[in-house]
Amino acid sequence: DVLFKIDPERYENAVKALEAQLADATQATQQLRAAADTAAQTATAAAAQRAAALDIFERSKKLLESGSISAAQFKQAEEKYNTARSQAEAAQSEAARAALEATSAVNGVNTDVARIQADLDTARYDLEQTTVRAPTAGTVVQMFLRPGMYVVPMPLRPVMVFLHKEDAEFAAAFLQNSAQR
Repeated sequence: DVLFKIDPERYENAVKALEAQLADATQATQQLRAAADTAAQTATAAAAQRAAALDIFERSKKLLESGSISAAQFKQAEEKYNTARSQAEAAQSEAARAALEATSAVNGVNTDVARIQADLDTARYDLEQTTVRAPTAGTVVQMFLRPGMYVVPMPLRPVMVFLHKEDAEFAAAFLQNSAQR
């Protein structure tokens, strides 16, 4: 049986806010995967440009040795290769970083999504606890609760005293000397 209900509005709002955060985090996870794919493609393109620049650099080296091009033209080809190599390394590092960010997961779920899902589960549990039910069959023998009161889950000031419907058990303690006499 329901004993009393706590105003659930605050808890409902918390659930709605966390549901929105979960949807946002799920979408962000998809965006991270797309960014990782884009970074991988950029790294592939940069590697292709590096390979092309290396080919031009090596041909320029042979042409310089045969005297077909000037040292300035060779230096230009060398600088283009060094630039392409640096860009390829930077693109590869960015692709690795994006892949790590997209694949960070706990039990196959993105870490942000997992954290928000856990918070949402807690908020739903708190919302369920706004309806307080009798733990067993019994009766309320003292009621201190009135509408508008603030209820806390600490046993310092109970809002009601509930008497369980069960057989009574009695226990006693005696000092050994007293029991002997």
